[in-house]
Amino acid sequence: YAVSADTIKRFIDGLQRKGTEDGVTATAVGYRVVLFNDRMNTRKQVDYVLRDIATLDAGEAKTVMMSAHRTGRGVVKNFYADLKDSVLDTKGRAEALCTALQGADVLAEVEEISEETS
Repeated sequence: YAVSADTIKRFIDGLQRKGTEDGVTATAVGYRVVLFNDRMNTRKQVDYVLRDIATLDAGEAKTVMMSAHRTGRGVVKNFYADLKDSVLDTKGRAEALCTALQGADVLAEVEEISEETS
């Protein structure tokens, strides 16, 4: 099914408000870079970009591509905050990878990984 971006945004905003109303809040613990399926790039081109820019091995690149092909999206890499990296450092690394992928004409986005707290 095709759904407009405005419809998705309203849905997500509603979920976020509901979580706040229920007394549940989400804390960012990391960020993920997600590859989206597109009809413009060939499998060979996406494989090259994932291996060269995201430094995935052949098996990882194939798994991400097949996930994007089957479900519309595939997780390229997860970046978690730890003792040496803050959440902001982690976000910066995820955004840098996403920007590099986008620079290679691959449809990618950064998403927040949250942990619910009450």
